[in-house]
Amino acid sequence: MLFLVILALGACSEGGGGREPFTDTRLPPGLSPRFWPPEGWAWGLLQISGKPALRYGVAAPRGASIGHVIILPSYGETAEGWFETTRALIDRGYTVWILEAAGQGGSGRYVAARRHGHAPDFEADIVALPALDRIIVRPGKAEPVTILASGLSDLVALAALERGYRPTRLILSDPQGSIPDRRPWKRQDASANRTARRRASDSWSLANPDLRIGGPSRGWVRAREKLQAEVMASSFAKVTSPVQVISPVSGRFPCAGLPRCRETIIPANEAYPFAPDAARDLWLGAVFQSLAWDEAR
Repeated sequence: MLFLVILALGACSEGGGGREPFTDTRLPPGLSPRFWPPEGWAWGLLQISGKPALRYGVAAPRGASIGHVIILPSYGETAEGWFETTRALIDRGYTVWILEAAGQGGSGRYVAARRHGHAPDFEADIVALPALDRIIVRPGKAEPVTILASGLSDLVALAALERGYRPTRLILSDPQGSIPDRRPWKRQDASANRTARRRASDSWSLANPDLRIGGPSRGWVRAREKLQAEVMASSFAKVTSPVQVISPVSGRFPCAGLPRCRETIIPANEAYPFAPDAARDLWLGAVFQSLAWDEAR
């Protein structure tokens, strides 16, 4: 497997709605500063042979970093939508990385048409996660690396661990969630009952058409079902890293099948990073507790 690492400290591509990756992000007008990119934010691209380039971003705290957090956004989530959470983690002293899946966010696409999000498989994502850690993050021996997998990125993280990847810990945030329907992307009604965080996330796609994506294609859904069958059939025998599951419903994820797994239930009607303060604050507190999980050190 060949890798090509491209650092994009400034504008790298203007996109254009084709297959190419997009890193020339424009700040939406009127966006609250708490949703802006963290200070020092930089984009990069990780190219895996024969696959679309995966976009990642990174920012570090002003002082010494106490560890690394690699965020895997769920389907339809962009790195930009995670900036508020990224800022909170950086304020706690962590260097934060966000790795978007092939065909998602600003990563390269498998097909030029963006009516639906498409991927024939998740091989690029599975291979890219440990590659990012090993080749780009390159943590010191005393620096813990935590994977924060959001929603439908859960199987990618677990598959990487099944293949021998050993992060310090894995946090599964709302795993095994429902797959979005196949409706194409459309501008959301401004009067709709959406949280400020969700509206802020929407604004990035409004200002940057290359970030827009509709519901998953039939091929993406088939690939997801295939990967789920493979991961669940593995019995998690090779997943030795501690796993924290944060879910709105108990028992959605088979935590008991993992050697070191614990579950925290936080009710929410919205994906945690975009939820109202009451649910998001509880979720963020659970994430911070997971990062301090002594058993994982």
